[in-house]
Amino acid sequence: QLPQPFHMLPSFLDISKNRFQFLQECVDCLDQCQIRLISRLKTWRWEQHKAAIGHPFDENLNPLQTWCEQLLGVNGKLRQELMLIVEPIPDLQERLRQLLQVLIQSSLVVDKQPPQVIKTQSKFSTTVRYLLGEKIAPGKPVVLKAQIINELQARNLGSVPGDNVGELINNTAILEHNTSSKSTCATFRNMSIKKIKRADRKGSESVTEEKFALLFSAEITITGCDTPYRIQMISLPVVVIVHGSQDNNALATIMWDCAFSEPDRVPFVVPERVPWRMMYSTLNSKFIAEVQTQHNLDHYNQHFLAQKIFDKPDFADDFSNMMVSWAQFNKEVLPGRPFTFWQWFEGVMELTKKHLKIYWSEGLIFGFIGKQHLHLILKDRPNGTFLLRFSDSEIGGITIAYVSATENGGQKIQNIQPFTKRDLEIRSLGDRIRDINHITLLYPEFPKNEVFQKFYSGSGLHTKIHFYVLKFSSKRLNLSFVHDIVIVFSRHRFPQSFSPQESIPQEIMETAGDPDVEFSANSPVIFPEHMYVFYLHNSDMTSIAMLFAFLQEIVLLGVERCVCVCCLVPQVTIWS
Repeated sequence: QLPQPFHMLPSFLDISKNRFQFLQECVDCLDQCQIRLISRLKTWRWEQHKAAIGHPFDENLNPLQTWCEQLLGVNGKLRQELMLIVEPIPDLQERLRQLLQVLIQSSLVVDKQPPQVIKTQSKFSTTVRYLLGEKIAPGKPVVLKAQIINELQARNLGSVPGDNVGELINNTAILEHNTSSKSTCATFRNMSIKKIKRADRKGSESVTEEKFALLFSAEITITGCDTPYRIQMISLPVVVIVHGSQDNNALATIMWDCAFSEPDRVPFVVPERVPWRMMYSTLNSKFIAEVQTQHNLDHYNQHFLAQKIFDKPDFADDFSNMMVSWAQFNKEVLPGRPFTFWQWFEGVMELTKKHLKIYWSEGLIFGFIGKQHLHLILKDRPNGTFLLRFSDSEIGGITIAYVSATENGGQKIQNIQPFTKRDLEIRSLGDRIRDINHITLLYPEFPKNEVFQKFYSGSGLHTKIHFYVLKFSSKRLNLSFVHDIVIVFSRHRFPQSFSPQESIPQEIMETAGDPDVEFSANSPVIFPEHMYVFYLHNSDMTSIAMLFAFLQEIVLLGVERCVCVCCLVPQVTIWS
């Protein structure tokens, strides 16, 4: 009989049972931790997807890499513990093997996504990162291969791959470890799509609605694991175009996908309709992200955008729960316009980003407003009151709406011809506002010069363009004669009060020296050079073209008094 203390010791069976329970609890804990990691990786990819429409995104992968490495280490230690047990525990061994496989395959991440609109034959780059890079077994370098897949193939990644739908150039890259950043990445440089094979389209579906993706794959071996693993990851959806004119519609497809797709969706399913409140939130996020401003669209802008997309200019109620369709967004043209809602909105974003950012950010641009609302807020305002609104009649234009007097002493609201990107490249919005004397108060009542003075050009020169009409009796223009007149006029300082009723000074008339010339003058107005369109009918086209080119340069000179000379020749009409 054993001494009393030995009776108190657990039996071998008890020890084995306790050890099994402990290992099982450890594997359960590892499983839960890995589920959280996989969830966090999915969240990271989801936030990366949403970043395309302006949502915040922390692209730092280092914490997730540390997490992956720690779980790999725990998995290895538990597998070693199981190997020390005399009698194997196949259930735990299989669970650890499956956890290891999932971890190794989930650690491949598209760090830098390819452009989501890719033009064939155009070069682009993308970077793929492997979060277990430091644990790769030494030896032969790991080569990642990229291929382009369509939507059907993306839904069946686990099955045998189908036909090749496109040809990628420079589609391989080696995983390289960077010791300073402790990251292991494969960068695909100068990649391009040589050709693409499209699926059969349904109904009215266009090529810019078809979504593809890049599939990255490799075979990898981890230190301590005898079996090589096949790893793969797909990029965010991309639209492949063949011409720059398709870019805008392709962007619409990507924006709808980024904004309204669901996590863990079947690739690349999106809803056909969404509530307006979601649509507006997306438009606002995209606008402030593209323009890089903190100034959001306000509720007036929101209401007008809703009126625009739903074609309900008289609707005053809340649009929030009304459903807007993909067709309303970018398939159907707006009533009375040759463009879609998205094409128009994107044009405004582009104009604001390149030429109006500071004006918008400081709240000087009212933005999106309908003409009914415009008349409502400007009525009873003093003459000269104006506001800046985005044109709703053309893509990428900003116009000035202002209050002016009528002949009978009343008031009317007028809109100046919209300024486009090209107009603002020639002369800034601030200078154009300064040039127009009959606008004086920015709505509601801010003096123009106080608000916009800091945007005036530094020279302080006040350029006026006087619009003159010269009538020639001869079909052939004398370019040297016209040149002399322009130079004389541009040097002459007309008084501020010069008006159509006043005559041109006699000494200027005498300088012309040609009895066949008749002069008439209009009010000082601003006419950008590209607003002059020449329609020629059997006239001397060379002379007209030379004159037009010369006038373009005159407008760009920035002289204190710039004169635009337009010549009316028989059978030649000049429109402004």
